[in-house]
Amino acid sequence: MRIGLLHTAFGALGGAELLAAAQSRLLAGLGHEMGLVTFGWAESPWRDLFGAVEVEVVPRRSWRDLLALDRSSKWAPRARRAWPHLRDFEAVVAHSQPLAALLGESGLPARRLWYCHEPPWRLHPDRVDYTLLKPLAEVPWIGPFRTMAAEVRRKAAGAAALRARDLKGTAALDGLAANSDFARRTLEAIYHRRDVAVIPPVIAFPEAVPHRQGLRRGGLQVLTLARLGTLKNVEAVIRGFARYAGHADADARLHVVGEGGERPRLEALARELGLTESVRFHGTLDPVRDAQRLEDLYAACDVFALLPLDESFGMVFPEAAARGLLLIGPDHGGPVEILEGGRFGACLPVFEPAALAEALQAIGGLTDAEADRRREAADSACRARYRSATVLPLLQAWVLGNPRTC
Repeated sequence: MRIGLLHTAFGALGGAELLAAAQSRLLAGLGHEMGLVTFGWAESPWRDLFGAVEVEVVPRRSWRDLLALDRSSKWAPRARRAWPHLRDFEAVVAHSQPLAALLGESGLPARRLWYCHEPPWRLHPDRVDYTLLKPLAEVPWIGPFRTMAAEVRRKAAGAAALRARDLKGTAALDGLAANSDFARRTLEAIYHRRDVAVIPPVIAFPEAVPHRQGLRRGGLQVLTLARLGTLKNVEAVIRGFARYAGHADADARLHVVGEGGERPRLEALARELGLTESVRFHGTLDPVRDAQRLEDLYAACDVFALLPLDESFGMVFPEAAARGLLLIGPDHGGPVEILEGGRFGACLPVFEPAALAEALQAIGGLTDAEADRRREAADSACRARYRSATVLPLLQAWVLGNPRTC
C-alpha cells in the first residue's frame, strides 16, 4: 500500500516529528511504500531518521498567502500546494492541525486520516475540561498560568471561523487516532465522533538495561526532562524538590534537561530558593547527537519526576522506566494511563509542591527490595504495552481501515 504522511515541518527535534518518523520506518518495514509531504525540512537529522522514505518539501510561502485573513485561510493555500504530491497515495496520515481538517475537505481519493498527538483544546476551550483552564486562585505562583489561560480564551473567542472549519473538515476525515485514552476522550468531546482509535506511540526501548540495585540512601538524584515552557510546569518540580532537599536530603540533586522560554525564570527561581548547587540545568540533550550523555545521566539518577499541565501521552515516562528510574507524574492526562493511576509510579496534583516532596521522601523510605520491584514492574509493563510488536498491528489496521483489529 502507498501511504503518505503529512506534517507541517521537520526542523528541531520534537515528539510528534520523531513519532511520525518512527511510524514511517515501521510501516515501511511491513512492505508499505512510504512518502512524506511537509513544508519544512532539515536534512540533518531527519534524513537518517526517515531513511529511504521519499520526501516532498512544499513551498511554505507564496505571494498569494498575503491574502490570508486568519490561520485557517493562511494554511489553506499551502495545503492546496501539497495535494498534487499526495494524489497517488492510497492513504494519507496527517500529524497536525489544521492540516488534518484541510485534508478532510481536500477531496483526495485516498483514505484521509489524522493521528492526533495533542487535541486542539486551545481552539475549543468550551468543550474540554483541561487543568490549565480551571480556576487557579489557590496556586501560589499564579502569574504565568493565569496569563496563559486568559490568552487561550481570548484567542479562542476570536477564532469562530477557524473553529467552524476545523469541525467541518475533521468530520469529513475517514479516521482519527489518538495516542492515549485521555486524548481519545478529548477528541470525542470536541468532535462528537465515536470512532477514534487509541494507538499509543511505539517506544524505542533500549535492550534490557541493567537496573541499579537497591536505593541510594542520601543524595537522591532526580531527573526531569521537558521543553521548558509553562505547560510543562517544571516550576512545580523545582519547588517540590526544594522542600524535599531542605527537610530530608541536603545532598539531593535535581537535573533539568531541556530548553525553552521559561529557562531564565526557572534558573532565577532555583537561585531564589537557595538551590544553586542542588539544581543543574543541562540544556537540550539531543537523543541522536547526545545519546551517550543522555544515557549516562539516566544511569546516574534514581527518580524521574515531571508534572505537566497538558500531556496527552508522555513518552518520557516509559523511556525513564526502561532505564530503571522510579517514576513521579501528574494525576491527569496520558501519564496517568502509563502509571496506571499509581501502580507504577506516584500520580500527584500538579500545583502542590508539598506532594512532590512527600513522594520523594516516600521513595527514600522504600526498602531495596520494594524499589527493585517497582522498577521491574514499571519497565515490564511499559515494554509490553508500547513495544512495536504490540502497537504496530494496531497502527497498520487503522491505516488500512480494518476496525476489527484497530
